[in-house]
Amino acid sequence: MTTAGFGPKLDLVLKALSLSRGRLAAELRVDKSLVGRWVAGSVTPSSHNLAALTAFVASRRDGFTLLDWDSDLETLSATLGIDLKAKSNGADKPEEMLPLPILPAVRAETERRGSAYEGFWELLLPSFIGPGRVMRAQAIIRRERGILRMRMGVPVYESEGWLLPLEHHLYGVLVDPRVQAMQLMMLNGDVHPRVTLVDGIVMAGGSNRFMTPTAAAIVFQRKGNLTGDVDADDRTYTEAREAEQAFVRGSLPSRRI
Repeated sequence: MTTAGFGPKLDLVLKALSLSRGRLAAELRVDKSLVGRWVAGSVTPSSHNLAALTAFVASRRDGFTLLDWDSDLETLSATLGIDLKAKSNGADKPEEMLPLPILPAVRAETERRGSAYEGFWELLLPSFIGPGRVMRAQAIIRRERGILRMRMGVPVYESEGWLLPLEHHLYGVLVDPRVQAMQLMMLNGDVHPRVTLVDGIVMAGGSNRFMTPTAAAIVFQRKGNLTGDVDADDRTYTEAREAEQAFVRGSLPSRRI
């Protein structure tokens, strides 16, 4: 077998398994920076590490073998149960995800106020699975195609979607396509030129087997500003998300709601 183009293939596997680089490194008992170099394509795994990696993927995806690393991305995505064409056909365009009648108003408000929300954020909300604990997630918000695009997550999962400023609120529609889950948000807007705190409510499926709808307060706290280098900003967000401790003891900071 060969390892040509191994980095993008490993990145696809991580996304398919909802797995962080840190978690994979722990499973394989290698340094996290080594997994990062695999994904970047600067080095390829040794025979031993590749065999261990393949065995781990096979434990999550029945029938996965060493030969699957020789597949092209489209074939590998089918093996892993991911539809790459859905995204390449433009399924993530706001015109296709959002109700058309509100887009002109959303774009006008985003043009006027969107820059105030762009940046790196830490999100705090009560844990749905453990009383007395707070879930702490990382997020990046920036304008794309005239809409605020948002990615948020912790080491074990990530969701992405859109923030829609209308009147005095922000409405969030986020999706984790790997587990077919959605999150909906309604947040208080702000009039400052560089917003540092946003609060509101989030609704998502609960942690029981019926995924009962659950609502909770949520607080956004600004951690930093974007540099304008898209790739560098994405790396900064990903590193923060993968390094974050998802659950901590405590309560939410003071908020308006």
